[in-house]
Amino acid sequence: MRKLRVSILLTVIALLMLLPMMKPTQQVKAFLQEYTISVYADHCAFGPWPPYGTLIGEWTYDCFSYSGWGASPGGPCKYSETFYGNECQFK
Repeated sequence: MRKLRVSILLTVIALLMLLPMMKPTQQVKAFLQEYTISVYADHCAFGPWPPYGTLIGEWTYDCFSYSGWGASPGGPCKYSETFYGNECQFK
């Protein structure tokens, strides 16, 4: 009889511990935006390089893929600016 009470008590405790996990949680909505990254020449100490501020690349993300031309963002002798557009609409 004692083993039955202990097993029932442990079952009730286990169910009570699961209750917080069973309540609905708020969904986090992730969103993406279209954006354009413009890459410019920065001051560089070596070799021939376009003047400071010259546009040397432009990359666009249109919610599905990247496209663009020229130098990629990051790396030495470059700086970039990001311009955000519309929120992506996935259906």
